[in-house]
Amino acid sequence: MRLGVIGSSIGVVLLAHQAVAAPINIPTNTWVGVRSPNYYQGACPNGECKHIRVIHNSTDGRIYWLGGDYTSEDGFPQSGTNELWSYSIAGNDWRLEVDYCNPPGFIQPSHPDEVGFAFDPSRNKFWMYPGFQYNPDTQCQSTEVYQKVMSYDVPSRTWAVPNLTWTAYHTRFSQYDAVGDRMLMFDYDGSSILEHNLATNVVRRINTIIPAGEGAGSAFIGWAWTAYDPVGRNIYVLCPSKGQLYRYNLDTNVMKFMCNTPVTGPDEQMLFWDPVNHVLLFPFRRDRGQTDIAGPVRLFVWRESAPTTWSEIAITPPVDMQGNPLRDTAGNPVEVKGRVGVFDPIQRVMMITGFDSLDRVPYMFLYRFADGPIDAVPPSAPANLRPR
Repeated sequence: MRLGVIGSSIGVVLLAHQAVAAPINIPTNTWVGVRSPNYYQGACPNGECKHIRVIHNSTDGRIYWLGGDYTSEDGFPQSGTNELWSYSIAGNDWRLEVDYCNPPGFIQPSHPDEVGFAFDPSRNKFWMYPGFQYNPDTQCQSTEVYQKVMSYDVPSRTWAVPNLTWTAYHTRFSQYDAVGDRMLMFDYDGSSILEHNLATNVVRRINTIIPAGEGAGSAFIGWAWTAYDPVGRNIYVLCPSKGQLYRYNLDTNVMKFMCNTPVTGPDEQMLFWDPVNHVLLFPFRRDRGQTDIAGPVRLFVWRESAPTTWSEIAITPPVDMQGNPLRDTAGNPVEVKGRVGVFDPIQRVMMITGFDSLDRVPYMFLYRFADGPIDAVPPSAPANLRPR
């Protein structure tokens, strides 16, 4: 049984006089729903959103949310939002890093909707790769930059435009490789991968090695979520419409078909690497052909020890931070739903969100996987991680 805040094999990071919070205590193999601390604050402010890039910052332990589509009460367009937010799972708090509009002379991406976005811990920067963006408009005095690679400096909260030629405007997801000090993103079909060498600021296209008969060159994965295993040096990616899992090895440059998925569905299915348990977590949001895209997710797990099969984890009704059944303000049961999310390796949890509940209150759904029986200890948490 775990009590209070538990220790972490990943460790507690101390940087810039700010300690990264140790893992919160929640039961394993159980969905825990947390209400956003303030209605209409943060990304996904009313619970419904899509296309936001949600990335964990290993330096400060916060989760950064860029662009995408969601409705807010600021009067600005809901598609391709300009804000950059950060969120803490341990503290359940939002922080506005960059506003929608800023003073003259401030530069920022122009309405990033579906872009590559990844964290570079060696420089404490995020990198944004177009991607689908909307054109600059006249609502803001700040300068909105269109279809250019940009970097975001976390300490100064400022964007910059490196001197870099970029023509791959279909980029959707990016991963940082610390060994090569580079960013990587797939082309449409997996036949090549784009590499941005951060030390030299050079971009090149690398043709991947596809074993004969495995079909990666015909799989539609350029817009699919990627999950990176830095220890195994593998990037995993789904072709949701065909129901296929692929693995790209950074050292051999081989793009290998691993197995079929138990379900097929629309693009941009979420996929997360759990570095604690060395498994892939696949919270599938609906079966292909169904119309209820807001239905509850189904959770599948892929293990390295059984690379040709998936296991479905039974979805139990979510609980709140006191271990009680999660209900909305009208007393109705809340279903686990989501279209965007992240795996926080320090908090050891997968978090998904993105579909509104009946009372229009956004919920963050947390899940800590573990092989074996459910650890049924009631959850407890530091700070204000509890229902309102």
